[in-house]
Amino acid sequence: MAEIVSPRSLRPVPDELGLYFRAGYNDHRDLAAAIAAGKRKFLGIVFEAHRVERHRELIDSAEKAKLECILDPCTQPAATPGGHSSSLANLAWGSDKPHRRNDFQGQALKEKANQIASFAIEHGFSQVMAPTHYLSRGSDPWHQIDIEATQRLRHALAVAQRRDIGIIYPLTMSYAVLRHEDERLQLLEGLDGLPINSLWVRIDPFGSDSTGTAVRNFVEASSDFHRVGVPVIGDQIGGLVGLSLLATSAVGGLSHGVTLKERFDAANWKRAKSGKGFMPSHRVYFPLLDLYFDVGRSRRIFDGSDRLKGHFGCSDPSCCPRGVIDMLENPGNHFLTQRMRQIDGLASIPESLRARQFLEQFMRPTADAVVRFASSRSLNEDEKLRMERHRKRLDLLRIALEDLIGSMAPRTISVQPVARTIRENRLSR
Repeated sequence: MAEIVSPRSLRPVPDELGLYFRAGYNDHRDLAAAIAAGKRKFLGIVFEAHRVERHRELIDSAEKAKLECILDPCTQPAATPGGHSSSLANLAWGSDKPHRRNDFQGQALKEKANQIASFAIEHGFSQVMAPTHYLSRGSDPWHQIDIEATQRLRHALAVAQRRDIGIIYPLTMSYAVLRHEDERLQLLEGLDGLPINSLWVRIDPFGSDSTGTAVRNFVEASSDFHRVGVPVIGDQIGGLVGLSLLATSAVGGLSHGVTLKERFDAANWKRAKSGKGFMPSHRVYFPLLDLYFDVGRSRRIFDGSDRLKGHFGCSDPSCCPRGVIDMLENPGNHFLTQRMRQIDGLASIPESLRARQFLEQFMRPTADAVVRFASSRSLNEDEKLRMERHRKRLDLLRIALEDLIGSMAPRTISVQPVARTIRENRLSR
């Protein structure tokens, strides 16, 4: 008698891992060029409200490409002595001095929510960040104000018949709060009932150069974030640290700048400004090392060693057709291409295997490459010391991840964000 084999149910194809870019002052050129060239392996772009006119053309390009166009109303820096600026003060919801809590209460809050909603509609944004604030402790009084502000913003969009505009809840907390469960849970109270599409988590300080201990603390805390029931995005987190959070499903996506803003540190927000600020230039990304060098130093390193140029110069014709020349002359484009490729590579690995394969395919090759790079005689003493510190940090990160991955089951995983086309299609049904 023939054996009857029951059909095996197949897992659905997973949504792509989320990648969003924060448009810095001059990033519109590289991001617009990437979109025009069909390099669209990312879900959206975050635009700061006071730079909307400067980034007008990029907003239009992103809209045509059906990428999420996300408005950041910049209420977090606007409420701090170092983050507040004249350009933020000139926004409709701005103030000539840093915001205080009474600026977000009663009628004043209603007006600000209406102003932010109107601005998002007028400038064609598909999502808007709720007007939240930096939270330094579990009992921070801004917390309840931020929850009400989110509800007010949703109401303002509904009244304007723009329920299609999604709301992101930006949760920015100190690292000390992240480490303490009771305080962390206080800041998550009330979020699970909010009308939000995703939760963007930003930790002060945390990012691309964080230690293995800090990464472990984030991953272990992430199960609390997952309970909110929406995709969790690691904001201003890049490099192998960000990729490790994706690999362990602590987050469903990452957001950062173009070669910049891969680490968040609110130190400058907390102290009054002194002197004029400056716009940092793009750095050159060395993906095999998970490091950046400025353009001048990168050129000197390559000029001093054909071996380093051959091993670490970009040889991908779809990224840098002229090799090292394009890597140095167009560092923004090089970075965007390489980061999209890294995220795409992680997404191609089944979720159940992703964490362990991340160690083999990302962590170990990077550590080996750092050792090879550091052995070059063309590096000066400062560069050799930097490579030694970097190697030690990578070793400790790898050890922490190996131990963490071995003790992860059972665990929760972040909901993955969906592309704008899918989100809007669901709304139209």
